[in-house]
Formats: sequence, structure tokens, C-alpha cells
Amino acid sequence: MEHQKRVVDQVTKSKVNYAMTLMKSIRHHKQSGNQQTTLDNLWELSGFRSKYIFQKKFKEINGVSVIDFFDQISK
Repeated sequence: MEHQKRVVDQVTKSKVNYAMTLMKSIRHHKQSGNQQTTLDNLWELSGFRSKYIFQKKFKEINGVSVIDFFDQISK
């Protein structure tokens, strides 16, 4: 049981890391409308079942919200 929880936690962390990579790759995208669309769908692109779970896990792992992280890397 404990091993299964560790595996799930590691998969979740990998999904969040993938989302961070996607955000870093779109930060320079010139069309901000497309940027916003991608950010709105980031939870799905990263493999999460819902936007709420994605935002919750992202903040748990990184200590900042998705929007705050994107703002930080876009400066």
C-alpha cells in the first residue's frame, strides 16, 4: 500500500513537472490569446482528471499557484 502511494505521488510530480515545461515553452509565444487557451487547458494536457486537482497538486508541489508561476517565468 505504501509503495503504491509513493508511485502515485511520483506520477503526480512528473505530471506537474511536465506542466511546468509546457509553461516555459509557451511563455514566449507571441499570440497571447493562444497562450491563455493553452494555460486554460494545461491541466488536461498534463494528464490530470480535473483543473481543480491540477491546481491543488501544482500548489502543493511548488508552493505557488499556476498563474503565479507563469507570471514569475514570464518576467
